[in-house]
Amino acid sequence: MVDLTELMENEVFMAYASYTTIILSKMMFMSTATAFYRLTRKVFANPEDCAGFGKGENAKKYLRTDDRVERVRSPWQPPFYCFFFRLKSVLSNSSPE
Repeated sequence: MVDLTELMENEVFMAYASYTTIILSKMMFMSTATAFYRLTRKVFANPEDCAGFGKGENAKKYLRTDDRVERVRSPWQPPFYCFFFRLKSVLSNSSPE
């Protein structure tokens, strides 16, 4: 196991931590922006979300996709899955060559 003081001196880990913090901050902002777009355009992904806008058949018209919502939502999904693989690479002290 890697010692915490050793990690804080590791330049690669510090760069990883900095970039991860930036990406996670952007992802949190984008999730708020996605929620804003979904509510203002009344576009929802599942029936539970649109229950407040109608019941039964009336609620089904809100279950749709919108290009503007997808433009905000989709770009931030792939980086999230890569964090764990990159962290494993950084902690293993392997070189890229």
